[in-house]
Amino acid sequence: MAPTTFPPYITDAMTEETPEETAKAKAACQSMLDLYNFIRHRKSMQNFDDSVMSNLRLITASGTPGNLLADPPTRPSAHPSCLLELDMTSEYANLNEVVHGGAAALVFDMCTTLSLCPIARPGYWDFMGGVTRTLNVSYLKAIPSGTKIRIRSWAVQHGRTATLLRGQMESVDGQIVYATCEQHKIHLPMSEEHLRHRGEMLAERKKMLEDQKEDEKRKKPKL
Repeated sequence: MAPTTFPPYITDAMTEETPEETAKAKAACQSMLDLYNFIRHRKSMQNFDDSVMSNLRLITASGTPGNLLADPPTRPSAHPSCLLELDMTSEYANLNEVVHGGAAALVFDMCTTLSLCPIARPGYWDFMGGVTRTLNVSYLKAIPSGTKIRIRSWAVQHGRTATLLRGQMESVDGQIVYATCEQHKIHLPMSEEHLRHRGEMLAERKKMLEDQKEDEKRKKPKL
């Protein structure tokens, strides 16, 4: 296996995974975005990171959770990652009409967390399962208001109690790197409230699928 590149470009990671594994990694990241927005709407809350989480677009992801019960056991991917896209609209800008440093830090904080989703399992970096200890951002080039950017996030190391994450903001074509970050997070278990909301979201989705199947049956012409 080729050595992991930093940042680990998704196309490189995907060559080491099956299409099914890539699809599962992407679904895991999308599930966190969906659950966050489900909770936000269910509680009718307006949060500090609402705009980021409701407007992030997931491009792809890589990483597998492994199976410690298999024979032989398989370990989770060492460097799970995700690639996201976001329009840096005027709400993120300062009076100079460029993205505010604090806004960039917020975007990084949420996007780096998403990179852990492909390897998450119950009790191990599942939904919102950590708190930031440090977040160091290097601002390399101003991002003009209205710019569409991509955020590349990956885990350098992850364990039961702590993880080291990195992120990179770049132009869509990858030719410009606007900012980078390094983040240390400490693991916390998923809250009972979030577990309850996840169950509610899954139940709603199941009901929706069942209703769709019933509609298809009713619409199907009888012979």
